[in-house]
Amino acid sequence: MNVKKHYIYNDNFTLNVLDLNQIELATDEDKAFALDYWARLFRAKTWEELKMMAQNNTVFKEARETLYKLNQDDEMRYLCEMREEGQRIMRTYQSLIKQGENKLAQKDAELAQKNAELAQNATALAEKDAVIAALQEQLKALQK
Repeated sequence: MNVKKHYIYNDNFTLNVLDLNQIELATDEDKAFALDYWARLFRAKTWEELKMMAQNNTVFKEARETLYKLNQDDEMRYLCEMREEGQRIMRTYQSLIKQGENKLAQKDAELAQKNAELAQNATALAEKDAVIAALQEQLKALQK
């Protein structure tokens, strides 16, 4: 399950971080401390799922009730919704920025191609001008 322990303040405080995407990798020790159960509790998608998980465990029942109360609080729900909306807007802006960067890179490539073509045309014109100048010199020599 990939539990990482972080020791802070000379081993006086332990912080366990659970990877909720790897519940199936829970060790016997993880299961003994119900870490897999907590991970499932945090991954639950419906209140019914939470209710089923908490029915035989008072600690989990208390956690479910706390989550339910927090979700019933209008201000807390509003703040959560605003946070989600802010994250959605940020993802939209990031996507638009990425699109703009891609278009800019494409335009830069097109401009580089046009500059290369102009350089080739300038070289060809310079060569033609040199040929014309040489022909004009020959014409002057023939006219004398």
